Amino acid sequence: FGRDDNPDFTTPGKRVTINSGFAEVTYLYSQDWVGVLLYNWYDARGKNSLDQNLLTVNLTHYVERNFKIFWEYTQDLQTITSSHPTKNLSAELGLVIGF
Repeated sequence: FGRDDNPDFTTPGKRVTINSGFAEVTYLYSQDWVGVLLYNWYDARGKNSLDQNLLTVNLTHYVERNFKIFWEYTQDLQTITSSHPTKNLSAELGLVIGF
C-alpha cells in the first residue's frame, strides 16, 4: 500500500493510491532443479494504465554452484480495456554465471 506523486515519471505527475501484493510457491525438485510459480498484482487507483495482473513460471537448473540455466514465462492476466490495450507476454531463456 502506498502513494506515488509521479507513477509514470512525467512532470507534473498525478497522485495515485497503490495497492499491490504477490504470492510465490517454490518447489525444490532436487538439489539441482527448482520450480517457481509467482503471481503479482498491482492496482494504481487513479491511473488504470499502470495496473498489473501477472503470472510467472520459472524452471531453474543449477549446473554448478556458480552456474545456472533458467527458463521463465510471464503471462499478463489483465483484461484488455481502453486503458490496457495490449497483453504483455514474455519468455526468457538465460544463463547466470557468478565468480
